[in-house]
Amino acid sequence: MTLARTALPVRPWPWPALAAGLAASLAAPVTLAAATGFARGVLVALVAASLYAAGAAAVAARWPRRALGAANAVTLARLVMVSWMAGVLVVVREGAWQVPLAVVGLCCLLLDGVDGRVARWRGLVSTFGARFDLEVDAALVLLLSVAVAALGVTGWWVVSIGVVRYAYVVAGAAWPWLRGPLFPSLARKVVGVCVVVVLLVALILPVHAEVSQRGEVPVLAEVPLPALLVAALPAAGEQLLVVALAAVCWSFARDARWQYANREEPRG
Repeated sequence: MTLARTALPVRPWPWPALAAGLAASLAAPVTLAAATGFARGVLVALVAASLYAAGAAAVAARWPRRALGAANAVTLARLVMVSWMAGVLVVVREGAWQVPLAVVGLCCLLLDGVDGRVARWRGLVSTFGARFDLEVDAALVLLLSVAVAALGVTGWWVVSIGVVRYAYVVAGAAWPWLRGPLFPSLARKVVGVCVVVVLLVALILPVHAEVSQRGEVPVLAEVPLPALLVAALPAAGEQLLVVALAAVCWSFARDARWQYANREEPRG
């Protein structure tokens, strides 16, 4: 008697997409090398490729053996743009790069709404996709907060906006209940979007004020930010950043409180 073996479906690893993403992560550094010098471009390329490689390695390590899907492809494109930001931040100086970084950050924010819609529309919602999206969001907030400080918009305290989430992850090593599931929350999503918007506006407002004082065309006219949003936000960007930090802390504290209240007690 012989047992028939059932052929398992082949579920490809996303190596072609990851390789294409690596090539794309080098596009901006190569352009920068051609414009500003070879040495600077090589440095940017190394940093951008390293950050992308770390993200791609995490994707490969947790890959659920399924097709990449359109939603994850969009998130992968966001990872590429985040790697560009990391590379550029290595060579930035005060008073420069605000507009390019803000434009790339805005593109990441817009695509953040696209990948979720695509996943729901095509029925591709998965735990892996949600975690992938979350990690790219966290990296974006961290890099934007570093950019705000590195470009002299405000002090380095603003980096704490991006560090809060990683501190929450580290705390989960000491308190396992912090690694438990979370409840769906619209407030959590609103805080995440608003924090990115505030960081983007904090990058642009100083440039806008400086250009306006010189009597030139305001730089915001060339950046696709909603005019109503820009007009409604006050010029005191530092106060906005303080509010953003308070909102992030409140959001994580709210989640931690819920996780503690719903933790599983160890069995005897």
